[in-house]
Amino acid sequence: MKLIRLLIVLGLIGGAGAMGLRAYSLREDQLKFEHALAQARQSFLEVTPTVRAMPQDERYRQEFAAALKTYFAELTDARNRFPSQRAGKAAPKSAEAQKAKQNTEDWAQLTRDVFEQLRAGYEPALTATAGGLRLDLVSAKRSTEGGKPTLQTVWALWGAPRYRQDEERAGGVRARQIVAPTSLRGLSFRFIDGDGKFKASMAVSGEPALKVDYPERFETDFPPMALLGTYSFSAFPRDAAKVEITADASLRTPTGTDETVTFSISAPIPEAWKLGPNDTWEGERQEITEEEMDPAGVLKKKEKAAVAHRKAVSWGSR
Repeated sequence: MKLIRLLIVLGLIGGAGAMGLRAYSLREDQLKFEHALAQARQSFLEVTPTVRAMPQDERYRQEFAAALKTYFAELTDARNRFPSQRAGKAAPKSAEAQKAKQNTEDWAQLTRDVFEQLRAGYEPALTATAGGLRLDLVSAKRSTEGGKPTLQTVWALWGAPRYRQDEERAGGVRARQIVAPTSLRGLSFRFIDGDGKFKASMAVSGEPALKVDYPERFETDFPPMALLGTYSFSAFPRDAAKVEITADASLRTPTGTDETVTFSISAPIPEAWKLGPNDTWEGERQEITEEEMDPAGVLKKKEKAAVAHRKAVSWGSR
């Protein structure tokens, strides 16, 4: 009987020891896994500032796609080395994400849609750099709102600063939230025809209809320092060949100063972005002559006339 009791005790001790060893091993794997993820994010943050500032748009697309490929490869390697660590999606934590369930679902869906594009091969339709930031038009899709043809657009602002802020809530509980003091403030469009003449304009003011300032809140593997936003506006005039887009972003510096960064984009207009043959443009329309469109050309003409006049005066005085 004593021997049986001894065996039972030893068995319990051995089982507890095995469970403790297993828990220790899992905890060790978790720490190593989190370290591997942190290294992947840090590498991405170290590489991308130079890429964001590249003036050549096509070169930026190539280099940023390469940086994303490396980033996701490192995440995959980490998950393969530590299979016990699942790829979970972060639950909404901020006060913003608790405002409305529908909004939370929309934010999460927007994040997932862009995340899938990043993994599949990121090719922004339009892009511009300014102030160390990079603004990408991720996608533009034709839709209809109120019976009118519109473009549903998704934008990504890369390099958006953020910081962690501690706040005290009810019951003396202290919570930490991510604060992103950056936002898009509107878009303005100038439409140019095939002859280089200004044809029409349009403006969309205010913040995006849907904004995600911390995508990792909904997708833990989302690349860091991104801000996502959506704008919806009329499809472009059918007789326009080129669009000039100006986008403003506001941000707050560490000293508390508010700064505005302006992005400029000039690009041909794809046919899919234009109004249909039977659609009517309802925005502002104006015809401007070539001389009004190119004041520098006017100045050159005046300068040539002045030179000719001086030569005539000089010849006459001989």
